Amino acid sequence: MSDGGGEAQGDDSGRFDGSEWARQLAGATLVACAFGLVEWGLSWGEQAPAGARAMAAPIMLGAWAAMAWAWTTLAAVAVWPWFRHAQRLALRRAATQLLSRWWAERHGPVDRGRLATMISTMAAVALFVVASVAILAYLVEHRHGAVLIAVTGVALQVALALACIVLALVLRLVLLAVMARVGPVRALRFVNAPSLATAVCVAMVVALAAGGWVFREVMVATDVLSGLAPLLAVMLHIGLGDVFHRRMPDGRWVLSQPVFALALLVAGSSATQARALVLQHTDTSKYLLAAAIAAGDLDGDGATNFPFWSDCAPLDREVHPYAFEVDGNGRDENCDGEDAAAQLSREPWRAYRKPSGPQPNLVLVTFDAARADHFSFFGYRRPTAPGLAALAPSAVTFDNAFSQDSGTGPSLWSMMVGKTPFQTTLEEAHRFPPKLGAAERPLGQVLREGGYYAEGVLCGRVFAKKDWGIGRGFERFDNVCGKQTRKMAPAVTRGAIAALKRARKREPYFLWVHYYDPHAPYNSHRKPSFGDRPIDNYDEEIRYADRHLQRFRDALGKGGSGRPEFFFFSADHGENFGGHGKDPHARTLYREVTNVPLLVAGPGLTPRLVSRPVALGDLFPTLVELAQLQVPADSTMTSLVPVLYGEDPAPGRMVFQENSYSRPRRDAKAVIAGRYHYILDTSNDSSELYDHVADPQERRNLIGTGLEVEASLHDALLRFVSTTRVPEELSK
Repeated sequence: MSDGGGEAQGDDSGRFDGSEWARQLAGATLVACAFGLVEWGLSWGEQAPAGARAMAAPIMLGAWAAMAWAWTTLAAVAVWPWFRHAQRLALRRAATQLLSRWWAERHGPVDRGRLATMISTMAAVALFVVASVAILAYLVEHRHGAVLIAVTGVALQVALALACIVLALVLRLVLLAVMARVGPVRALRFVNAPSLATAVCVAMVVALAAGGWVFREVMVATDVLSGLAPLLAVMLHIGLGDVFHRRMPDGRWVLSQPVFALALLVAGSSATQARALVLQHTDTSKYLLAAAIAAGDLDGDGATNFPFWSDCAPLDREVHPYAFEVDGNGRDENCDGEDAAAQLSREPWRAYRKPSGPQPNLVLVTFDAARADHFSFFGYRRPTAPGLAALAPSAVTFDNAFSQDSGTGPSLWSMMVGKTPFQTTLEEAHRFPPKLGAAERPLGQVLREGGYYAEGVLCGRVFAKKDWGIGRGFERFDNVCGKQTRKMAPAVTRGAIAALKRARKREPYFLWVHYYDPHAPYNSHRKPSFGDRPIDNYDEEIRYADRHLQRFRDALGKGGSGRPEFFFFSADHGENFGGHGKDPHARTLYREVTNVPLLVAGPGLTPRLVSRPVALGDLFPTLVELAQLQVPADSTMTSLVPVLYGEDPAPGRMVFQENSYSRPRRDAKAVIAGRYHYILDTSNDSSELYDHVADPQERRNLIGTGLEVEASLHDALLRFVSTTRVPEELSK
């Protein structure tokens, strides 16, 4: 068919035409690749080897080109008449009919009505957009469960839309009445249909920008940009419809576009570091690549065959390199050539000193989102925690303590059961937080069964989840902050002092006190003020929590019974300030989000700084052993009691971590051994190795540089993977 015929069909009838579709696909590919190149350019701000950045380009171009084929084909199959009609309106009608109407009606008698309509519509649209963002922010922060958020959100949006319509009508009537009294508005005769449409669009853009700026943290947390970019690409394709209709070449070569797109995707994905860069540090391409990986996972076991090969049994979902190995069942689930589950070595439980005298009182204080390198007793340049710094010389401090996850939920349930997050048995894992399995015995339960009074004074809505399970065994387990989001430390301290008074009537006791202030949003404090940046306010929040913690510390030192007392201080995870991606925490396992402070003070301890790696989860066997109780046999963590009394941690100690709450969903595992931190992303089969002594910010990936430790740590992680099971409903 000739160009003229194709044009006639496309313009007049709106029926599908093959050559027209080919031209549209060529145009869509150009638009998509332009967006892919922009996203690739933005990814250069991330720390990654030049080779990884270079190989990431074909991944992004291929992914965006594949999406262009998808949306063009969908339009051809489902909505071609609407698609072409929208393209005609975008340029022809906007550029001719609307402008000619503006010229013809600019001196008409309806200026006043148009002006009232424009102002009221702009006000209603701006209110709707800003309020919609506020509703989303509230639901994300205060509600749990996708269905609940969706249903509530839809209901509130409908109610808001009706309210805005009523407001616009009332405002229009008011404006008409006012303008009728002041006479004709001749100076505003330019207000007409096209200018009204333009004004409404401008109002929407301004409102979106304002709402996005005010709620930028929520926008980042909910990945709004990931969906906005493809929407803008489709809109641009529609807007340039006539250009593509008339200018694009009509050639059968365009039929090979899907093959070209997939070839680019495969070529770039052959580099593991490029895959890691795309999945961790891009907005839209990470979802496109994740979709390709999911499509290539033929048996649904999480190991793919496209765009790279990682599944040793592509049609058997029970067998893949990262499967949970069942010992002696006659099947090799993890393709390692053996039918035996890995046995991770840990120091056997033993009492370092024969317990004597009464069981001691135990106090555990944790800060939320507090990274170790922002505490002054570890050498930080600011006096963020002077109270704790004054205690540090008489305590045992650990500057290389690592949490087992970078999110509050999994980190704390790991700490409370003495295992990594997914060595723990979980129920209803699709909810957050999931329930601990009925067979799990968390710390409060173990201590209570051993004669302790246990009480938790906590701040954070996650602790209000009654069916979570980490509060099992506590006689009281209270979120004392309610819905408060600012200056929460005073409430925690008041609750902790009240709990201490109750506990002293029922010794021995275990108190767990959790301060939430360092968690985002970071509120500014005047005394002291470190600056106006988010990281400055974060430091101020740590200082604020430390100041109020000292009131509780003072109460601990007064009026005791003389029973021995051990004081522990730590955090659930750290915080990221642009070191690796945009997410503040809970999505990765890098040092800034998993290296937490650890300080222990008590009678008879040997004060010193310990720099060998230990686990936050070690607190479970440590506290149980100090309580003169038997550590449960299923704990995979190591008691620090020998270290507290002067021994060094075992030089070969390995600290394991795991995370499965990233977006898009990925299952990452990590091991810290000595000065090295090895991170394995099992979802895309990519590895990272860092020397956290020489490179504490973990910028230089040492994979493939010839270090002997690389192979041994990789093997250790594969053994660890076979001992942990991410619930299926969570990992998908």
